[in-house]
Amino acid sequence: MVIERNMSCFPLIGATETEREEIDAILQDTWESAEDGFFQ
Repeated sequence: MVIERNMSCFPLIGATETEREEIDAILQDTWESAEDGFFQ
């Protein structure tokens, strides 16, 4: 199963570029934490 990791493809209406970068970073950390927990 392939998990789409690039969350930037999701439209974030009204978010500034900085907010998008922050959200992307949070989501990236969330994915990494989930992978550490579920796939090791």
